[in-house]
This record gives sequence, structure tokens and C-alpha cells, in this order.
Amino acid sequence: MHRSTRVVAACIAGGLFAGNAEAQFAGPINSMVVEVISGALQSAPGAPTPVLGDEIAAVFGSFVIGVYGFTATQSDPREYSMDVFGDDEDTVPIEGPNFGDEITFQFYDASTNMFRTDVRAVNSAGEVIRVTYQGEFSFNDFPINLPGLPSNPGAPRRELTLVLGLNEPTPGGGGNGGGGNGGDDDDDDGGSGGGSGSRDFNGDGRVDAADAAAILRAMIAGPAAVDGMTVASFDVDGDGSVTTLDAVALLRERQGAPSSTIGMPGSGDETSSNSAADTADGLTTGQ
Repeated sequence: MHRSTRVVAACIAGGLFAGNAEAQFAGPINSMVVEVISGALQSAPGAPTPVLGDEIAAVFGSFVIGVYGFTATQSDPREYSMDVFGDDEDTVPIEGPNFGDEITFQFYDASTNMFRTDVRAVNSAGEVIRVTYQGEFSFNDFPINLPGLPSNPGAPRRELTLVLGLNEPTPGGGGNGGGGNGGDDDDDDGGSGGGSGSRDFNGDGRVDAADAAAILRAMIAGPAAVDGMTVASFDVDGDGSVTTLDAVALLRERQGAPSSTIGMPGSGDETSSNSAADTADGLTTGQ
């Protein structure tokens, strides 16, 4: 499967990337693994304020995994919000990061037609932090129409303050984010949810989106939709009922996140370094 992700290349002096005429970030590959990152893009002294045509992107290696384009009509010119996509282990191509992988950010300056890598996430104290991917399976493209269910119902949402014009390297360490390795536990025996027995509802030896679909069928048609299963078997989140949230909880468990934290922002393993005021010389790409 051909991927149109941009491979950012040719670093030049000052930490900027030279782009082709009218260059912009390529769009990410949409997958069923996603998180929503929003916040404000601040500017360090000497760095530009985002304007119409500028873009901020989340990056994993050579993959552009999320993009937001600033407009002239937004109420706060610094605000951004983007869906950030990760790798779906049920598909052959690699679409992006796994849960816990480090991600970085880059900026496209439309006025100079250049890409900048001197973008850092900071905490409330102004310290640069390491950001890890917190995306989970979402029903954004689920083939069943579920009235009243919002898009990306299980996607973690978090706010990050980004600063353009910081050369300080991101802190290292911290393993893979403390949120699991995004692996596929095909022998799941119930995980942290409240249900009982195996999550392999369709008996194919895997725990994946097909089992989430089995939960939805049971919710609509009753337990008879899946032979031998009781209502309690489908109650993944342990709230005493079978709803769409149980399907979301199953997919969260599969990615290594607790099923009881549906809709809660991912905390990540965001390790702080020294204050952003102590800006280091030279630019690091973080790739």
C-alpha cells in the first residue's frame, strides 16, 4: 500500500528545512488508532506568530501523523487541534507510532516556505517535556452507524502547550511511556475490565475489532447474536450493562490501556528537562 507521508530531509543552517515552492506537510495516513491533541502554539523571542497558511504537525520519524492548518478566522490565532494517528497492528503497512513511542512536532512557515523543527512541548512551569503517543482504537470509521455516538469516542484527548523557536533538546529516558507497548494480547483473559472470560468473542483466536463488532451485535440483538455468550460476557467495562462503551473498552484493553479510563486524556510519560529559558545552542531534529 503506497503511503504519501512526507520524508522531511535536507537540514540547513539554523535548524530550518528548505521546502519546494508552496510546500506543506503531507496529510497523515488515517487509521483506527488516534488521539486528539489540542492547545496553543506559543512563540519564543524572535519566532513568528502563526498566521494563515502556517501549519503545525505531529511527527514520528519520517511519518507526518497529524496536521493543523492555522486560519484567518479562528478566535485565537495560536490555538490548534489535530487528530494524531498511530499504527493499526491489524493492517500490513505501518501507519505511525505505537502506544508509548516518542513523538515530536514541526512547524511550516508559509511566509518563508520552510519547515522548522525547533518546536517543543512545555509544562506549566515552562520546562520542555518528552511527549509519548497515547492513541487508542476509535470507531471514527466503524462500518456500523451508531446514532448518538460521537466520532472517535474512545480517543484520548489532551492539551499540550507548544513553543516555536526553542532549541533545547527534549529529555530522554522514561521507557516507552508507561502506558503499555501497544501489543496484541491474543490470550486476553479479561484484562482490567469488569467482564469475565476471554475477549475473543468470535472465536478466531484473536482479540481485535471483530470482537468489538460482536459486542455491538449483542447490544442490538441480545446475547443470542453470539453463540454461548451471556450478557455478562460482553460487559467489558463492568458497569452492569452492554453498550457501545464496552466495544470501546475492549479496544482500549487491546492497546494496553485500562478499560475504565474511557474518554480520559492520556497522561503519557512526559519527563521534564531544564527550564525553557535556558535555551541550548543549536537545533535538534528529534528524529
